[in-house]
Amino acid sequence: MFDRRSRYHELPELHYTDERGNTLVYKARRLLSRDPHRPVLWEVEVNDGERPDLLAARTLQQPELFWRVCDANDVMQPFELTSRSGRRVRILMPGV
Repeated sequence: MFDRRSRYHELPELHYTDERGNTLVYKARRLLSRDPHRPVLWEVEVNDGERPDLLAARTLQQPELFWRVCDANDVMQPFELTSRSGRRVRILMPGV
């Protein structure tokens, strides 16, 4: 249903059957992990005018993984991550 790099790829698929017998397939709700002990690879500073995808490209070499940087910093809205130049953001160890 989602590309393997998507934040939704690993979520389980759920099924709902309505009163007419139609089955709808959907992804389970995704919640941010608020674990303060996640292993941090490094911290970086947001550059002036930087976008979440550019930050991910700079730190993870894959712009489509911006959501991992958002998750590491408990940010649900991607542009909140880069809205302030000079903000320090965490980059987690791969696989976390």
